[in-house]
Amino acid sequence: MNSLLLSILAILCADLLLQSRKVAVAKDNLKPCAIIFHGVMVFGSILIFLHGYQWPTLIGYAALITGTHLAIDFIKGLFNRIKNPGLSLLVLIVDQTLHIITTILIWAWFDLQANQGVMLFYEKMFRVNTLTSITTVADRGVRFVPERFLLGAIVYLYVSLGGSVLLDKFLFWLRREGTFGDKTDRTGRWIGILERVIVLSLILNDSLGSVAFVLTAKSIARFNELSDRDFAEYYLIGTLASTMLAFGGGFILIYLLGIM
Repeated sequence: MNSLLLSILAILCADLLLQSRKVAVAKDNLKPCAIIFHGVMVFGSILIFLHGYQWPTLIGYAALITGTHLAIDFIKGLFNRIKNPGLSLLVLIVDQTLHIITTILIWAWFDLQANQGVMLFYEKMFRVNTLTSITTVADRGVRFVPERFLLGAIVYLYVSLGGSVLLDKFLFWLRREGTFGDKTDRTGRWIGILERVIVLSLILNDSLGSVAFVLTAKSIARFNELSDRDFAEYYLIGTLASTMLAFGGGFILIYLLGIM
């Protein structure tokens, strides 16, 4: 299971952290250089994240995932040539779903064997003993559970950075009829990312009541702009969609952690 979660996390890092907006646009326009560059990022990320597994098998595994990943992205680029915001939103959702499904299928097909020496090193490194000077409980360690950590990292990336891409597509789809003007900016995008991270963290800590303070603080910062009806509609829809995304991610993560 760790190898599967590491594979998904590697793909997310290549898609959301290493891929700039400029490269993403060029890849959607089927520019060969952008496609090759992204393929290198996916292949390299998988090798780095799964370096603790046997390399002969790992190279073939990474190559097959990279190939299917680029094939799906290529088909996505073909559909994105149809200038339809609703279709673009649907294609994004299907694209991410197919990435997950193909990764699971390829992972199930390959027999990835761990390098015991590397795994033992990480096991020792993350085995942290609680200091008796700061706790009354002696001889108790802090147990690091890789599966839970990786699962949390995946959900946080999907909700924060992936949510930003999804909401951009969603709001652009609403703008197709001139519902409101183009209000998206870099600062607002990062505010949304931090908002979802905070809301998701509050949900995981069973502090739903504190979510209201986050939304209130955001409203106060934008108070003067809310007199503009177009902006108020954009702000309300964007905030509600962002909050729903964080809530959904939080409840899904709580459920998955509960069954692990």
